[in-house]
Amino acid sequence: MRYIYTLLFFYLLFSFAAKAQSNFKPGYVVNTKQDTVIGFIDYREWVRNPTQVTFRKDMNQPDQKITLENSTAFGVNGIEYYYKATIQASTSSLNPSVVSNGIDTSVTTNTVFLKTLVKGKVLSLYSYNNEYKAHYYIINEITNKIIALNKYVYLNEAKVYVNVNSYINQLLSLAIQYQPNDKNLQPLIARSGYNAGDFTNIVLQLNGEAGLKHTIKHNNGMRFFVGAAVKNNKVSFDGPNFLFVKHSTSTVVPELSAGIDYIPNKNIGVLVFRFELAASQSRFTIADPQSNAVALHSLDFKQTAMSLTPQMLYNVYSTDKLKVFVNAGASFNFYSYNKHSYISKFNNSTENIQEGYPKFKSFQLAVPINVGVEVVKKFQVFAGYVLPAAIHEDAVRTTHISSIQGGVKYLFN
Repeated sequence: MRYIYTLLFFYLLFSFAAKAQSNFKPGYVVNTKQDTVIGFIDYREWVRNPTQVTFRKDMNQPDQKITLENSTAFGVNGIEYYYKATIQASTSSLNPSVVSNGIDTSVTTNTVFLKTLVKGKVLSLYSYNNEYKAHYYIINEITNKIIALNKYVYLNEAKVYVNVNSYINQLLSLAIQYQPNDKNLQPLIARSGYNAGDFTNIVLQLNGEAGLKHTIKHNNGMRFFVGAAVKNNKVSFDGPNFLFVKHSTSTVVPELSAGIDYIPNKNIGVLVFRFELAASQSRFTIADPQSNAVALHSLDFKQTAMSLTPQMLYNVYSTDKLKVFVNAGASFNFYSYNKHSYISKFNNSTENIQEGYPKFKSFQLAVPINVGVEVVKKFQVFAGYVLPAAIHEDAVRTTHISSIQGGVKYLFN
């Protein structure tokens, strides 16, 4: 439960920092008089279509709120473009856990900022994300007719999930109208999924190369990295059968890592989802007499660790040359151990050797927390702490491991 609270704390911290940080990019706004005003848009990672954005005519002027009431369009140059439209949005979900019994074709009428995916001379593609699902619309640039691409999921009377891919017939009708001689287009439509990538390719072909005005590029990105770190691993003992005076021991070891970063919006790069694989080997030795000097207890074991750590990284300060970040995650640790034993000796008697004791866990879940800096989009230097987690526990005895770490990563952008 402690790990869940820790991750929740960092999620809330990241969310608060995301709201506090501005990220102005060159852009424009089209007002209700159809005048285009050049300036700067505070560009965010919008999961849902924004209802308002912050705008400055220049960086020295105060903020202006751009809303559906005072504008008809806005754009962040070369990144994202939004267009005001009144649309009908389905209220049915595509999530099988919440779908209706029987098909639900109900809609709501809303005025929203649609996100541009393809801008063509004949047909354009837009998206709208709300609490129900992602919605996609094709707009005829000549007639201004809006076509909502529809997909439904529901439970039939036999309690079987049914998919109704209405969008396929809608797109086939457009293919016959605009590209009747394209033999590859109809098979492409027939096997398409309900997603932005497939719809983008289809609308590009519906327009034809000559009719294409411009295509909005995907903003997400991925990068690989390798890293090296130094870890001070500390093992702590607790319980009546652990009679060590010091109750803990530590060792300093190297760790090698590699992984991949998924960046939802590379034009912002504020939020990063990281998947990291790491390996290290530690040897822990503890042996000390009790205060009466008539008993000796010792333990010597070697631990080989492999870890897979999904984590979230947030840049609390971000420029092209320097970023300051915090990150936290859940580390899935897999361990193997050498043949070890716990040795006790009392009053010069024969040694009592307990083979394989303590019986350490081969798997453990831990929470790493790091802070660091990124320089010129190539190097990350970090320091952090791994919260204590049990590698052995029974009714009366526990063994915990924790770490202080620091290192460097090289990013392959």
